Amino acid sequence: MRLNTSPDPATAVQWKKGTYCENANCVEVLALRHGPVLVRDSKLSDSPIIAFSRPAWTRFVAELHRTELPS
Repeated sequence: MRLNTSPDPATAVQWKKGTYCENANCVEVLALRHGPVLVRDSKLSDSPIIAFSRPAWTRFVAELHRTELPS
């Protein structure tokens, strides 16, 4: 399923990059007010989008904070 991400001035939203993003290899996140959390590749604005439910996103981020990832 592809989600329409074209801007609508009435409901304009901003994709956000991670605070630790130092190069182009990042992800962008968009948390919709009454919907899922969307994630995409920052290099490709029309890349496929992964949708997380809010509880799933919260668990995912908590696990990232708990686990040391390789550099």
